Amino acid sequence: MDMVYTDFDPFFSDHYEAAYRLAFILCRNPGAARTAVFQALIALAASAPTSSRNDQKRLMQAVVTECKAYYSKKKHRAPTRERLQPYVPFRISDSLWQAMKRPFSLKAAVFLHDILEYTPCETAEVLHTNEKTVGKALRANSLDLRCVGEIIMEDAKAQALLDDVYLRFTERNVPFELKLRKLKRRVDAIVPYIALAIILFCVAAVIYTANMPVS
Repeated sequence: MDMVYTDFDPFFSDHYEAAYRLAFILCRNPGAARTAVFQALIALAASAPTSSRNDQKRLMQAVVTECKAYYSKKKHRAPTRERLQPYVPFRISDSLWQAMKRPFSLKAAVFLHDILEYTPCETAEVLHTNEKTVGKALRANSLDLRCVGEIIMEDAKAQALLDDVYLRFTERNVPFELKLRKLKRRVDAIVPYIALAIILFCVAAVIYTANMPVS
């Protein structure tokens, strides 16, 4: 199936770097960051363009969603600085390392507000939260993310990422695949609640049985 988004190459050139920087500080793993950006780009490319700023927000929203999914699938132990450094083409400075260790939601909010210059309202929209929560976090913020400028994706890898996006559309029915991923994510989200309900039911059954009069 053909890509829906027209003039995707210029959009990619303008925004892939910011998307990767956001994904990298959130996932703290270059492979996971690349996968998050790839999936976010796929989702955007499967839709019609609107405006440059709105499309950028849609991309960043998808990146945050993919990064959350990275952690929700299973627990990931944060790599040490020494183990991570050989896998990236840039120096992990003290300021970048300290920034990467901060809470997920704070990093995302500060990146969107300070680096991409989103308003608190726009930041809340991207993060699927309310403006009051974002405003409170930003007012209490002591995180300087100017260090994310150190994060780079090599030109060859950026081109390979773009090529992979186009390749996905030639190999698969992307809209159908996106619907399946969305459905699976919803199912994954309710599984813990179903498990909790089953446990509570079993506990209630045991208590009820224990309190039944003996004949």
